Amino acid sequence: MPHVEKTEILIHCIDAAAENPKKIYETVRNEFKQFNPLLLNKLEIILITKTDLVSEKKLKEIIPILKKIKKEVLTYSLYNQESIAVLKQKIKDSLKAKA
Repeated sequence: MPHVEKTEILIHCIDAAAENPKKIYETVRNEFKQFNPLLLNKLEIILITKTDLVSEKKLKEIIPILKKIKKEVLTYSLYNQESIAVLKQKIKDSLKAKA
């Protein structure tokens, strides 16, 4: 069994500077569907990464687009300790809720 099938949560990392973040998400979802449709039933978090490299205006454009997917959307920067803490807590909370 491949590792992706053993995971409890899928975290979709999407670069904040990407031109079409929704298309990136949909591409990965389609790959999951082709590989094993059961992957589409796993808990998911959409993680917008490298937020330190884009403007607040750009983030305010990206976030609503991805929230329309009806999945948890978080922002993340390696240089922002708060965003790291939020991601860790969300993973912990999600795993506890699933148990």
